[in-house]
Amino acid sequence: MIMLFWVEVGYMVLNRLLRLGTRKRDYALLILLVVVGFVDLKLCMDGLPGAKRLYRFALRTLWYLQFYHMGRMFRLYWEKQVEQWRLLHTCGICCAVNVLLVCACGDKVNFIATSGMGNFNSWWMPLCTSITGTLFWYKVMQMMSKRIGQVRIVDFVAENTFTTMMCHLIFVNIPNFVVYLQIRGGGTAFGDFPVQKFIAGAWVRYSPASRLAGFVCGLLGSLLVAWIINKAKEWIAGLRCVEQ
Repeated sequence: MIMLFWVEVGYMVLNRLLRLGTRKRDYALLILLVVVGFVDLKLCMDGLPGAKRLYRFALRTLWYLQFYHMGRMFRLYWEKQVEQWRLLHTCGICCAVNVLLVCACGDKVNFIATSGMGNFNSWWMPLCTSITGTLFWYKVMQMMSKRIGQVRIVDFVAENTFTTMMCHLIFVNIPNFVVYLQIRGGGTAFGDFPVQKFIAGAWVRYSPASRLAGFVCGLLGSLLVAWIINKAKEWIAGLRCVEQ
């Protein structure tokens, strides 16, 4: 979420400086950001991020700017055409490309996380697999939305993904907090719980039961926060209407 915030800030600055909004300028910036992204990953593969947070911050922000710009261009220029593509053909091609990459490169296709910008095995493959993966799931969701139609809870979840990303880790860790507090209180039932790892970071995966409970807590807790935020927005909007 911190990364996404800075990407949005950076993109707003670029938008103002370059006066985006025309096809020529948008496509010119797309080419520039893709090239910058290739150079970015090459620097990451050479070990530039290292332990320096400033380098990681700059490289991570630059690499994700291309995807943010692609999302904007998709909405403006590409979405209507992509919607007309046949589901089986599109998803089949995406799968075929990824299968060929796996056959040719094996595990090097994967990149696990971008928080440290140090898990890349190729300067071009992450862009390729990101596009095929996004396109595959876009077509699947397009098909499902036509089958399901308008469902209130589904629409609510879809419209509040930003809030879910923002706060899900807090609620996902509720089971871990419960176990940790029991250990602090002298309990011995969870002797194999990685206390130091839990204190050091938010990504402890303790047991299948705690993971399942964490998933439920993360989803329900995030949706509750989204509901509260939406109600607060409605209340503020109502006050403004009264004042006017």
